[in-house]
Amino acid sequence: MSTLATLIVKLTGDVSGLRSSLDDASSMVSRAGQSIGAVGGSMTAKVTLPLVGIGTAAVVMGNQFNSGMANVISLAPEAADQIAGMSSGVQDLAVEMGASTSDMTGGLYQVVSAFGLAGESLDLLETNAMAATAGLATTEEAIALTSAVTKGYGDTTAEAVQHAADLALKTVQMGQTKFPELAASIGAVTPLAAALGVTQEELFGTMATATGVTGNAAAVSTQFRGVLQSLMSPTDAMSGLLSEMGFASGEAMMQQLGLQGTIDTITAAATASGQPLQAYIGSIEGQTLAMALAGPQADTFGQKLAEMQNAAGTTQAAFDAQTQGINAPKTQGIILAVVGLAAALGPVLMVLGPIVSGIGAVGAVIGALASPIGIIIAAVGLLAAAWVTDFGGIRTMVTEFWNTHLKPIFDMLVQWLQTNIPIAIGVLAGFWENTLKPALETVWLFIQENIFPIFVTVVQCRRIFPLPSACWLGSGKTH
Repeated sequence: MSTLATLIVKLTGDVSGLRSSLDDASSMVSRAGQSIGAVGGSMTAKVTLPLVGIGTAAVVMGNQFNSGMANVISLAPEAADQIAGMSSGVQDLAVEMGASTSDMTGGLYQVVSAFGLAGESLDLLETNAMAATAGLATTEEAIALTSAVTKGYGDTTAEAVQHAADLALKTVQMGQTKFPELAASIGAVTPLAAALGVTQEELFGTMATATGVTGNAAAVSTQFRGVLQSLMSPTDAMSGLLSEMGFASGEAMMQQLGLQGTIDTITAAATASGQPLQAYIGSIEGQTLAMALAGPQADTFGQKLAEMQNAAGTTQAAFDAQTQGINAPKTQGIILAVVGLAAALGPVLMVLGPIVSGIGAVGAVIGALASPIGIIIAAVGLLAAAWVTDFGGIRTMVTEFWNTHLKPIFDMLVQWLQTNIPIAIGVLAGFWENTLKPALETVWLFIQENIFPIFVTVVQCRRIFPLPSACWLGSGKTH
């Protein structure tokens, strides 16, 4: 009997204490709602709205892509349907290569302009785009290089373009030059080299050996022209040398001895005859290159010529080396998922804040009017039925907000990412580091400072009303 009396006393006498604790909890919930709303407002301003701007920019980028494809069509209006059918392939290449669609459409324009429209046009674009990515150049620069070489040598097939790209990347690896510099200068010497029978391996081997030794790529091209011109339009001394050795022309000498053998022979003849090298090679630039290749750089020249024979696959290997880092698909997916969550989080928190505050106010009213057990049951019931009953307009508000604000954002983001995912990665990575990460840290700090104390209050409630069903969240234990 005394036990029951004690229980009755606890049920009645301690109600004021419980109500006080619940009032404190309700106040905390109200403040939490305000804080959530504030965080949501901040994230909406700093994250969601900028992403809306990016979505708007997607429309502009889409227009630029269409304009770029229209430029390609202008080169072959009769094949408009065929070119338009390449659009998805061009977009896919932009994603694969980590390049902008503007770079890809500009590249396709150059491919059609340089090689003509053919069934392998996209293959040519892919090869050059890969070489550009591997060589830190634009696709147009890569096409300028491969077209100058392949057209100069009279073979513009996809295999020939790939071979030229491999040799160019090998040159960048072994020489002291950059892909764009090589692209800008190689065309100046290619026609003479092809006319005299200089192989492409010898052409690029010379560039790989001399760049950084006798000058940059442009200087070496000029020097190389000087050497070749001395064979195409020989001086009297050179003509005498050719005749003495039984060669009908400089081209015949080149075919028989090769580039390195020819240069060695000319410099040796000048030394043996006691005449200056200028008597054989009239260009001072040509003399500079010949003396380097036949002198201090002779062994290096031979080694790099041999390396050029093994250039196949260089473009693919260099491309893999450039793209196996932050452009990996898994990393892209993670970043995009985080950004999508953050874009939605701000507006959702703005909506959630007033709702949480409202629930806190309702809890306070019920706490004043009902028994302690009734408060717990009512609170659980309200929370469980809130969505079903559209309590406080929750369901209507969220649905309307999704259709009006969030869905258009995601639709624009999808369109933008489909055409410009590489650009998105850079922008989104910046958002993560400068905005999203600090914002999420703010949310976590808010949870620690505002949500956790609510649970502490509930646990403290047990000290006033130690019924397991009333205060102990699912444990069933008592002190």
